[in-house]
Amino acid sequence: MSAEILTDIFKHALGNAVSADPTRLAISLVCKSWHRVLYENPSFWSKISLIFGFEPNRGVTIPDWSFFEQALDLAHPHPIDVEIRFDKRIESDNFSKEKQVSIRNILAVLRVHVIHWRSLVLDIPEDLMHAVLESECLDSASSPGLQRVVLRGCHQFEDEHDRGIPITFSPQLRHLEINFHFSDLSPHWGSLQSLCIGFRDAQEAKTILAHPKNLSTLVITHVGSMEHGTTVEPFVLNSVFDLSMSDCALKELHRILRCPRLITFRFSCILKQIHVDHIEPRANCTISEFLLAEEITTHAISIIEASKALISTLDITARCISSGALLLLLTRIHDLQALALQGGESHKENDKIFGSLMDVNVAPQLSSLEIENEYNIIVFCSSLEETIVARHRAGVLRRVRMNQLFEVDADYVRDSFGSLKFLGMCAQSSLAKTLLRLRREGLDVEWTVGERDILELARKRVVTRF
Repeated sequence: MSAEILTDIFKHALGNAVSADPTRLAISLVCKSWHRVLYENPSFWSKISLIFGFEPNRGVTIPDWSFFEQALDLAHPHPIDVEIRFDKRIESDNFSKEKQVSIRNILAVLRVHVIHWRSLVLDIPEDLMHAVLESECLDSASSPGLQRVVLRGCHQFEDEHDRGIPITFSPQLRHLEINFHFSDLSPHWGSLQSLCIGFRDAQEAKTILAHPKNLSTLVITHVGSMEHGTTVEPFVLNSVFDLSMSDCALKELHRILRCPRLITFRFSCILKQIHVDHIEPRANCTISEFLLAEEITTHAISIIEASKALISTLDITARCISSGALLLLLTRIHDLQALALQGGESHKENDKIFGSLMDVNVAPQLSSLEIENEYNIIVFCSSLEETIVARHRAGVLRRVRMNQLFEVDADYVRDSFGSLKFLGMCAQSSLAKTLLRLRREGLDVEWTVGERDILELARKRVVTRF
């Protein structure tokens, strides 16, 4: 087998970041040619991932980093992607002196390869984050090739970081994500295309967002309240076409933010891209909730209508929504073509949600429907099946995606199904049979539970008719 073919095969087998996994060792032991292809290709060693866990009886668990220095040597001079994550239960007092030394040794080894950093993802405690920021490794002179930076504090910060000298980052930086207040932020704004950030108040949001002129994707995770009686003049972001906002950001900015080129709007969830001001138990902001309230949807509509934006995609997959709030959005966004949602909190609420969508005069241009959730109550909603059929018959609906995010064991049983297995119930449901029929009629449709393809399971159950 040629080296080119082996390289392509290994790319699929080694898709995950380098860690202390047995896959690379197994490949290297097959034969000399496999060993040579594996060890002579730097890209196979260029994604470094270190995950620090937490166990109640042991405290912080240090990942096996015996592979670490070897991987960096084998990756040289290929650009490297670095990820270091800490379990959110880890606090500074969980570290023994020995473990603190081990962690700082890892950071020191990484720093001597900083010139080759392409991507850096840190989800770490406050003291380590401050150490990284003070080290100057993020300055443009140290890491000139850095294209993506994610800096997340894994718990509430006690102090704001102020190095006194702005961190410029690389001129190649395209994506920046920071979940804590940072006074020394000064990237090359002209090159930045994607930004995920929170602000102390609306005035700071206006001041910082005035800099990036080519920003296309913006996620605002937090905006604090202004002092009583203080006002901020409206401001316009002309380049942003994909906007995601937390509840507190919508509350503070809905009267002043304008995005005339906006085509995608997303309601963000504090659990996914959480700002430190939202982290319990010392959260400074408690505005965001799991259920998307009508008041918050009204704030979103205010931004959309004041911007005169033609919204074609609405994403509510991060939040549960009430039927009233969804109907309010659908009747005020007239050009909607793609809707992604999680659904409501109950069977009754889901029946109302999909009952409203059954009317093809509501969002008449809707061609794509995506349902993504962590639970399974929505897939047995009778009005969902009727809605998909009605919109497909109307000739507009072209695409349906349904996905339950969490993997389900093949033997998983729900109490409401007695001893019947959940995956089997999905596969033999009326919804699965209807979706298979609509697929034969040309509808682009998928239904997955984790990695399981429900429609493939349903297809195997089809009785052959002679």
